[in-house]
Amino acid sequence: MKRLKWTEDMIVTLKDLYPTETIDTVASQLGVGKSSVKSKAVELGLEKGIKREWLEKAVEVRKLHPNHSISEISNLVGLSARSISRIISNLGLQREKADEKRIRSRVRTEIIKREKRRIIFGLSPITNIKVVTNKKKIAYRHKLKTIGCEVSRNATNIYYSSDAGLLPEHFEKSRMLGLRLLPLMN
Repeated sequence: MKRLKWTEDMIVTLKDLYPTETIDTVASQLGVGKSSVKSKAVELGLEKGIKREWLEKAVEVRKLHPNHSISEISNLVGLSARSISRIISNLGLQREKADEKRIRSRVRTEIIKREKRRIIFGLSPITNIKVVTNKKKIAYRHKLKTIGCEVSRNATNIYYSSDAGLLPEHFEKSRMLGLRLLPLMN
């Protein structure tokens, strides 16, 4: 077996690339096998360091961490949420409870706004968060139900029987809220 002769240029390139690049990358750059790269690195006492890309991502994560959730950072940086969690842990980053609460509140508000838009446009919800788009309408539907009307979930038609005790004001308010009171057919 022919022994590889390492030139001074190859050793300089190895010392430069080995700590931050993969062994495959270094081997292809030098035109040698992976085992040759590994053995020469051990011989020279080289150790793997932190990749430049990781350092750049870590700087971004450190900058975004105070005001963004892990999933938001993940989307902005282009790494998985698990990788972001590891970076945060390695950097020793922590938040105050008030900051955590503020971020969760903001994220929840954004989710609710998105869900409301989906409901308004007739799309099915993505989350299980209950979104109330018209509190007055929902409260009035509940009131009509308590006085004996038949109220179907998410329906604008509400059926009443003759013994429901509806007054003219009920019909007017229902109409104003976009509800239709219809007599119950026997």
